[in-house]
Amino acid sequence: MPPGLPLDPRGRSRSNVRVAFLSTFPYLAVPTLSDTHRVINCRTQKAVDSSPDLLYLLERLNTRTERIDAIRRFGITEQALDALVSAGFLVEQRGLEGDTAARDHGVRVGIVCTLRGARPAEVLSFVHFHRSIGFKEIFLYFDDADDPCLTVAEGLEGVHAFPHDDELRARQREMTVYRGLERHLVPGDANFVMSKQILNTELALAEATRVGLDWLLHIDIDELFYTVRSMQGFFAGVPDNVGEVRFFSYEAAPEKARFDNIFDEITLFKRNPAFLSKDRTSKTLAALGREFHFLGHSRGKAAVRVLPGARPHGVHGFVPPAESPLHIRPALDPSILHYINCDFRNFARKYAQRGNFGDRFFGVVKIEERVPFHLRARDWSQTLSREELFEQYCRTVVYGDDAQVLALLESDLCLRIEGPSRRIRGESGPAPLTIRI
Repeated sequence: MPPGLPLDPRGRSRSNVRVAFLSTFPYLAVPTLSDTHRVINCRTQKAVDSSPDLLYLLERLNTRTERIDAIRRFGITEQALDALVSAGFLVEQRGLEGDTAARDHGVRVGIVCTLRGARPAEVLSFVHFHRSIGFKEIFLYFDDADDPCLTVAEGLEGVHAFPHDDELRARQREMTVYRGLERHLVPGDANFVMSKQILNTELALAEATRVGLDWLLHIDIDELFYTVRSMQGFFAGVPDNVGEVRFFSYEAAPEKARFDNIFDEITLFKRNPAFLSKDRTSKTLAALGREFHFLGHSRGKAAVRVLPGARPHGVHGFVPPAESPLHIRPALDPSILHYINCDFRNFARKYAQRGNFGDRFFGVVKIEERVPFHLRARDWSQTLSREELFEQYCRTVVYGDDAQVLALLESDLCLRIEGPSRRIRGESGPAPLTIRI
């Protein structure tokens, strides 16, 4: 592994509450207290100050061979782009493709996931996809001890399946985070589901230690880890003094209301708001008659180095081990694909199960300020008939109009990501992030 990476002091303000952004392929962006980022080449420490538009530009140049649109939008010359490649800020497409050959770097990475009510086909796809890109062990915690998928999961190689029974609850009470979460372990509490996820993640850290994992990623059953490069190569390249990696998310944009397998059928995704200017986003959404861009969180998910002292910190992050205290975030790749609210049946069941939950996360953070659609869906589920709920779902969640999809692609609020679908169908993948119009 590379030695510890020096970080710009501005990325460590507020007692290191701020998170540094790292991509070992090939740049580091350190957030400041403003809306701009400082993009730094990992090897040369050359830097440029940027706005979200630069991250967007880097994404397009890192993942598309056509440069015309980016050059026209930003007024950058071909010579300037070549200079960025030479300095290491950008990677040629052939360099990305070549890296996928380096599959086994001796790094063992696992996944922890808490699930309830998932379909067998989606559980199988979730496991198959992650195992196929190099994840060694997958810890599935079934919130329903009678879940029929439990039997399916128990027969899969590399999968450890745990029912939510008396034995598991007894083990949860032994976790270091239990005392702070106990009061939320009540059905109807806004934090009921998240509290169980956090407890299961700490349990999985102990399992990860037992089976000899180096890293543990926490994601949900409606999320996939995605990279156009080598997953193990990425984790092998993380500096020794970094104990947590946080990944940005892309959110699925379903083009119909019902699916047999969301992972197989969905290829349209919304760009993370971090890569979009608020002005461009709001104007496009207003023109399309849409109120929301992301319906769920935009914070993404995280992986932690499996060492003593590591523990979960909410559902989006970890407290890293003391010997590797730094946090980093790849700006573009790898990322998390979030298939949230895809398929009306999943959507209706989820909000029926959660009931009339409260308005704050852990009694502090206003849900309206983080994920306002979460409260809107709660209220719909409590007050509307199933037919009315379906109408609201189609109007707000589904992107079924071809002209609207084309407008979202042309405005770059959305893009096509086809690698997971291709891999699950047995085709080659993951493919680079591509725009297909």
